[in-house]
Amino acid sequence: MPPDETTCSSIDEGRRKAFSQWFSTASFEAFAKGVSSCNDRELGRRVWTLLVDSGVYEEGFEYSAWRTEASSQFKSKAGSGDLIVISGTPRVGQGRPLPLGSITRVCNEDVIHPPMDCIYVSSATKKK
Repeated sequence: MPPDETTCSSIDEGRRKAFSQWFSTASFEAFAKGVSSCNDRELGRRVWTLLVDSGVYEEGFEYSAWRTEASSQFKSKAGSGDLIVISGTPRVGQGRPLPLGSITRVCNEDVIHPPMDCIYVSSATKKK
C-alpha cells in the first residue's frame, strides 16, 4: 500500500519549540554510536500533545524519538514512515537540510544525515 499523502507537512511551531525545550532535558539511552533513543517516561504524554492534540495524526500510530550525531536509517514494517524534525539540520541523502518542524516521508532505505532531534512516526493516519 502506498504511503498516505496529505496536506499537512509541518507541526505547529510553538508546540515544536515547547517539545524541543523539554526534549533537551529528557533522558536517553545509547542505541548505536552517535544515536540515542529517548526513554523518558514523559515521552508519551509529550508526543500526544505535539501530534494528536494539535491535530496532526489520528490516535493509534507508532513512534520513537531520537537524538542523532551519526548517519541513521529508520525502519518500519510498512517500508516508510514520517520523520519530524524537532531540532538540527538533517538531510535525506544528499538533499537540502530539512526545515524545523517539517514532516517528511522517508523510506527504510533512506539515509538521514545529522545532526538532529526527531520523532519517527509509522503506522499513522494524518488528520485531514
